[in-house]
Amino acid sequence: MKAVFLFLCLSCVLACFEVQSGEKNEAVFKVVFDEARGKLIATIPNHQIDEQLENSFSELRFRKITRERRADYIARYFRDTINMQYNAFPMALGTTHLTYRPNHVQITMDLAYMPKSASQFYVEIRSFEEFDDQQNLFEFEVVGEQSQSIMLSKRNNFTGLLDITRSIVRR
Repeated sequence: MKAVFLFLCLSCVLACFEVQSGEKNEAVFKVVFDEARGKLIATIPNHQIDEQLENSFSELRFRKITRERRADYIARYFRDTINMQYNAFPMALGTTHLTYRPNHVQITMDLAYMPKSASQFYVEIRSFEEFDDQQNLFEFEVVGEQSQSIMLSKRNNFTGLLDITRSIVRR
């Protein structure tokens, strides 16, 4: 009986540890371009969004905000922590739209058109860099062509440079 009780207690402790370690500090940022425009789609765990907004904007501490205000603060935070350029031309983050899921928030921001002559894409995403072991997966896709990805972390100073020279895709 004692062995069964000890086993159950040990199982509960390990299960609690696994649940806590399950909250990883990983965010996914994907840029998708088609012929007319681009968009940034970010998928962020809820625990990171809430904590980061409170840390970055002191006026939000101990206050509940509406979804619209939350979207405004997230857009402001991203504009402060995301820098993207093609061939040294900066890309501005446009209109923001949020989609709420049980464990994460999906943030979509409009981007301007990127010319086909672009050959390099520089990305710096310092969002959530204060979190221990933060990793931001950055994916770059031009519709109809191969996509590329790079993991941004403290190891590479949350920056990357992609060669996006386009080749003709025959169908």
